[in-house]
Amino acid sequence: TSEPVAVRGVVEEVRQDFGQFWRLVNERPEVETPKRQLLVDVNRRVVKCFLSSLLAESLQFSRSGRVFARGTRGRVQLGVRDFGPALPRNFTYEAGRTLPLRPRSRAAFLMIHELSQAMGAELLTTSHIDGASFFIELAESRQVSLWC
Repeated sequence: TSEPVAVRGVVEEVRQDFGQFWRLVNERPEVETPKRQLLVDVNRRVVKCFLSSLLAESLQFSRSGRVFARGTRGRVQLGVRDFGPALPRNFTYEAGRTLPLRPRSRAAFLMIHELSQAMGAELLTTSHIDGASFFIELAESRQVSLWC
């Protein structure tokens, strides 16, 4: 079931879940959250599983990944920036497709795609020189004041 979820809290939970690993490998995780609280209508468990799966997948390339939540024009982006092989420019993910230079990622990204579909979103990618960002965009939930 969907409910208004504060994305900053979910990102913080994912950071804490991976905190023990990062302490063991002597890394400091990067977390990017907006200054103001953003709400999205999703199932909290699904969005947490989505971010955790993306972050776990990114760990095969480096010991640090960046979990992020950004607000842009009434939309909220939730995802992970990894430091693995770069994706080709204008790459679009399609379910069941092997990612370029990431052949072992097929099964993981199929599950990640299913989680994004459960949230009513599409898995999007951005290529960087030293990796890629995988994220979803959701509509920002606005609470209406009942006091006039």
